[in-house]
Amino acid sequence: MKTKIIAAIFPFALLLSACTHVEPAFKDVGARSGGPDTVAQKFYHLRIQ
Repeated sequence: MKTKIIAAIFPFALLLSACTHVEPAFKDVGARSGGPDTVAQKFYHLRIQ
């Protein structure tokens, strides 16, 4: 009985979750100056100095 209720509610929950809209945390992040490798390389160069 419990599985029938879950099976009946699941499609509706899936449909409602597809209708949500998420706002980005930062609207204008600008241009990025490199990936994680570049940042790590700069960190190690500063650390060596």
